Amino acid sequence: DLTQIDRPDFAEYFCGNKLLPGAEPAAHCYCGHQFGYFSGQLGDGAAMYLGEVVNSRGERWELQFKGAGKTPYSRQADGRKVLRSSLREFLCSEAMYHLGVPTTRAGTCVTSDTRVVRDVFYGGNAILEKATIITRIAPTFLRFGSFEIFKPVDAFTGGMHSTTHVLSSLGQLGWCHGVLNTDNMSVVGVTLDYGPFG
Repeated sequence: DLTQIDRPDFAEYFCGNKLLPGAEPAAHCYCGHQFGYFSGQLGDGAAMYLGEVVNSRGERWELQFKGAGKTPYSRQADGRKVLRSSLREFLCSEAMYHLGVPTTRAGTCVTSDTRVVRDVFYGGNAILEKATIITRIAPTFLRFGSFEIFKPVDAFTGGMHSTTHVLSSLGQLGWCHGVLNTDNMSVVGVTLDYGPFG
């Protein structure tokens, strides 16, 4: 409902200063295989689950902040995202949606005056960048890694068809997901995490 944007507290909710009514903030614990190796416990280091909403069609959607700050899984990182990576995720998720590829959706992108230090090219030239929070929306944020934490006997079969569909959709576009590890693969076959890609 676009009329909600005009509410005086809209920005306060989506920059994380005020808790959305009914929100249940939590960081998700999961494992993952990264770059061919089991990485053990990972978790939402920069993402925060907020809860579910039901839209006008009766569909349930999960809301998640990305970049809101430290979580129990942030390790040595600050849990923040910056404007350039947040805009990339916002634009890519919406582009994929409109190209017919199953994906998370972007709800909001809010930039603050809070500055974080980032070394963009990992060359020792750190700069200050504006911290940004993106609201992500998906049927679920459960990943293959959500079940790998329990080491099931056959984790492959359940999500095979939906994963095959999203991978073939991306392949038809000539698009390459740069971090397609089990911690970034949804069990319902939507594209998660728009970090490096080509």
